Amino acid sequence: MTKGLAFLVCMLIERAAATLLGILLHRQFNLPRFGAAVRCGAAAVIGTAATNPAIWAGFSGLEGW
Repeated sequence: MTKGLAFLVCMLIERAAATLLGILLHRQFNLPRFGAAVRCGAAAVIGTAATNPAIWAGFSGLEGW
């Protein structure tokens, strides 16, 4: 599996899980279900996009070690 495909699969899985949590917890957020789902899904995608490349860069440096 290439890094790009692994990144895409990771983002899709995390987005789906966060969207489901947003739907289930919409009352605690005091938002409609759709709004909570969109916000949680977007937060998961942004977080994954920000952290995965940094982690890969760090682990790539450890590969030769």
